[in-house]
Amino acid sequence: MFGNEGLRQDGMFWNALSGALRALPLLFLTLGAVLAGPAVVIASADPARDGVLLVVSRWGDEAERVITAAGGQTVGPVRARFGVFATSQDPDFSDRLRDRGAWAVINGDVLAALCRIET
Repeated sequence: MFGNEGLRQDGMFWNALSGALRALPLLFLTLGAVLAGPAVVIASADPARDGVLLVVSRWGDEAERVITAAGGQTVGPVRARFGVFATSQDPDFSDRLRDRGAWAVINGDVLAALCRIET
């Protein structure tokens, strides 16, 4: 008598698990679409030649060293783990940042627009 009850509950568990696993691709597809939007906006932005740039580099103070070596200065009192905002009056500042080891140089105005901040 108890054997049949356990099998029925076990079957219900596997049916529920199977249904949940079938929903995972849809969940990942939705999550990917939501995260891809801002990434596409940033990647498709015109490369910045002046103004504020986000410089992405290695951990620690490597970004500050790259900025200083490229002839720029940091902007703002706070930096993130991988990036820091920087500016320079030099028109080829972003190229020099890349030459000195910056992983990415992103237009700061585009990032501000994504955060709904007017510059």
